[in-house]
Amino acid sequence: GQQAYETATEFGAIAPGNAHLIARMIALAGKIRKEAGRGFFSGTLADAAWELVRRNSPSFHDPRILLIGTGKVIELFISLLGREGIRPVIISNRNHGKAAEWAAVTSGKAAYLEDLSALLTEADVIISATSCPHPVLRREHFRHRSRPVLVLDLAVPRDAEPSIKEVPGVRLFDLDDLGIVSGGGAGNEWLESAEHDIRKECEVLWKELSGSEQEKVLSR
Repeated sequence: GQQAYETATEFGAIAPGNAHLIARMIALAGKIRKEAGRGFFSGTLADAAWELVRRNSPSFHDPRILLIGTGKVIELFISLLGREGIRPVIISNRNHGKAAEWAAVTSGKAAYLEDLSALLTEADVIISATSCPHPVLRREHFRHRSRPVLVLDLAVPRDAEPSIKEVPGVRLFDLDDLGIVSGGGAGNEWLESAEHDIRKECEVLWKELSGSEQEKVLSR
């Protein structure tokens, strides 16, 4: 992904002529993932996500749930939790007022990102969907946990470092896993749209590359 590209660039492992091609492919991948997280993350998929949590949570009887973010994705879970009678802790720095509003609706609690480390130790389920450009859930956050936890990362780009799944007791799921669970319907529409975008971009790149090769031949 982006991190691997930046590391390869830093060490000079990418030829100058290929750098912009790789950058465009990474940008396209980001666009597709954002469409998966925003345009196609409907209430139906939120139900699928909740079913995934229900099936995989180590303790679903009166679970302690931590929601990170106050965007549209997290909003989909507020009514779900209300129906289940679950009182979540909602973390947000950018829109703490919204977190407090949702906490009132669910009889939960609003908190700031600075409280994250302390709150993680008590959570059974963590659902995160922020707009942060960097991970907010890092491996060190889970290093000293003594109880199992399920992490559902629905952010684009990802909120959780992939390496946290290597920590004993941590189960990490993301949008890719959710696509497998939900299947059909909007997921198929998104897949067709993604394939169309990829084919279109490949055609453009192929024309550019073909043109470059022709220029090389003509310049000899």
